[in-house]
Amino acid sequence: AERAGTALIRNWFGQLASGTSDARAALLRPMEPSFELVLQGGTTRNPGEIAAWLDELRSPLARVEFTVEALRVTPAEAGLYELRFEVDRRGDDAQGVSHVARSEHTWFVRMLPGSPPAIARIEARPTLSFPGTGPRIICN
Repeated sequence: AERAGTALIRNWFGQLASGTSDARAALLRPMEPSFELVLQGGTTRNPGEIAAWLDELRSPLARVEFTVEALRVTPAEAGLYELRFEVDRRGDDAQGVSHVARSEHTWFVRMLPGSPPAIARIEARPTLSFPGTGPRIICN
């Protein structure tokens, strides 16, 4: 489960960073039909709101990279696993200034024998959001 979960998350964020035209379809593919997204504003299953969240993660910056840290996998129930991790998003704007965002994620992923992993729920909470900029980050 840990290996499959790690591969799913690294591939998912790799697709997100690629910014290719088919990236959104690739990001939605592993999601269950009843997928839920939980953000600070609440819970949604609305495809438009999920697409907007994906676009916001990608952001309009020229180059975006994601670093996944401290992945922990624990069984939640039969075939469902909880994956907790932190993500750093770094992007460079047109002037070459790096922008940093950090968030904590909890994903619930269904992993059944003979089936690819399917994301049932993503909970994301920002811990440092844009426009933090490289070594000049100012905390309130």
